[in-house]
Amino acid sequence: MILIGELARLLGVTSRTLRHYEQIDLFPRGGRHSTRAFTHLGPVSTAVDTYRQIWESLEPVWQLRHSLGPQFELHDERFKGPLDPASEVDIHIPVL
Repeated sequence: MILIGELARLLGVTSRTLRHYEQIDLFPRGGRHSTRAFTHLGPVSTAVDTYRQIWESLEPVWQLRHSLGPQFELHDERFKGPLDPASEVDIHIPVL
């Protein structure tokens, strides 16, 4: 589980901003969501294939169900640029 402070840091916003989003129903109240991280390897142009694979295997392979909550990508030092085939990006999907 990711705590609100950690999520805010990863997204580059404040916890107060996330609480505001919660208040305007941008994502469900409580913020108690588990996330499953998947890693995309390759240029950004092929990320759609990674997302498709995630969504197609979420329930049958991983026995997980999508949950309402924030979905985000984490671009850290492994991200070498949008065209670099060695780039890696973590995709965090909220799950039950």
